[in-house]
Amino acid sequence: RNLRLVAMDLVIGRRVSVYWESEDDWFEGLIVGRAPAPADEAPAGTMGWEVRYDDGDDGWIPTVDGNDHVKMLDDFEATGDAEEDEEDEDEDKEYEDEAQVEDDGEEEGEEEEK
Repeated sequence: RNLRLVAMDLVIGRRVSVYWESEDDWFEGLIVGRAPAPADEAPAGTMGWEVRYDDGDDGWIPTVDGNDHVKMLDDFEATGDAEEDEEDEDEDKEYEDEAQVEDDGEEEGEEEEK
């Protein structure tokens, strides 16, 4: 298999965080494929990567290697959404614990009635 195709397979489908100077902020998204550069970003024929951002926007980055404006994210790397998910899981656990205490109390009451 062509080494270039293998490299593409390793990048496509990966999550990235991209720094936008105009917004002075980082935005996360998914690399969805190779794409030619938009006319206003690079010379005609320049290939790069198409990014589908979490907010629904599509964008283009020239490279992922050696680009200070692009961070490859690991699947397990915490993001704002991951932190929210952890908070939701904690709340669910607290609710389950409270429900278990209530259930235990009802069972004890039922046994005393017998």
